[in-house]
Amino acid sequence: TVGGQLHYALSQRVKLTLRAGSNTDFTNNVLDGAVTGHFNSRRSVGGLQADIGVGTGLLSVGYDWEKQSLLSNLDYAVTGRIIRGAYAQWQASFGAQSVQANLRRDDNSQFGDRTTGSLLWGWELTETLRLTANYGTAFRAPSFNDLYFPGYGTATLKPESSRNLQLGLRGTPAWGRWSLEAYRNEIKNLIEFNAATYSPGNIGRARITGLEGVIGTKLADWNLSATATLMQAHDRTPGGANRGHTLPRRAERSAHFDADRRFGAFSVGASWQVAGRRFDDIGNQHPLGGYGLLNLRGGWQLAPAWHLDLALNNAFDKRYETAWYFNQPGRNFMLTLNWQPRD
Repeated sequence: TVGGQLHYALSQRVKLTLRAGSNTDFTNNVLDGAVTGHFNSRRSVGGLQADIGVGTGLLSVGYDWEKQSLLSNLDYAVTGRIIRGAYAQWQASFGAQSVQANLRRDDNSQFGDRTTGSLLWGWELTETLRLTANYGTAFRAPSFNDLYFPGYGTATLKPESSRNLQLGLRGTPAWGRWSLEAYRNEIKNLIEFNAATYSPGNIGRARITGLEGVIGTKLADWNLSATATLMQAHDRTPGGANRGHTLPRRAERSAHFDADRRFGAFSVGASWQVAGRRFDDIGNQHPLGGYGLLNLRGGWQLAPAWHLDLALNNAFDKRYETAWYFNQPGRNFMLTLNWQPRD
């Protein structure tokens, strides 16, 4: 992976940003220790953006370009595509209220033109309470592997599109912070793995609704935070055989808890992650059990530029799966030494 950015200020009100990069993935298929095939993919990107101060707001306009290509010993129906996009974003504040509008036009050489956009609004009800709302549309094209990978891909896959609505309320009282957000996503031609056929397919209509709460505070020098999510994700295809079924690999209930504290140059922390039962397949025939994981961590600031971290993940060696027949790592640890030069 290689990439870079160049920033240039034409004036105090106009700034330009040029971005370019490329990443290549080298993947080999190995059988009995011998390489039997290769799948090398490359993604090259570039873009130019201008940020322009307009009154009390900011207007951003830009153009980006992406080329995806594939080199393999196996025959793919398509081995390259180019995506060109033009976009504009405007954001401004009006007293206690703020707005942001986004519009984007993509030209995909394989799937044609698509226009997406979003509108976000925020209102500072008080100094410690903020109300937010946003509505947006999205588009996602299937990957080459989704389409053509031998023994897996589905060449007839359609692109995925969605409409998303989100409402939120956030507070920053003296004792900490909290937020509550509700969302609803309506998706057309959802690209989803089908465990029964071991290949990706389209779900004609899907709906995902959810409620997420976050709370954080400091107690006895411990930084505490918790996140809880309630979600319903269902197949809503009219007349479909799986209408009403839960979408694969999505838990209806999940939560995450964190506790961290510093002792001079040392720090300690713990995380507890829990997830409820889910299904592996769109037919809801293969349930996956819920699980809870405890992760521990510690750090030591050796010097201003040096930091040593030790993480113990899945401390109780819990056996669990997030996909059928794919066991997740048991107890494991990672020792990391970070160096960050400082002035």
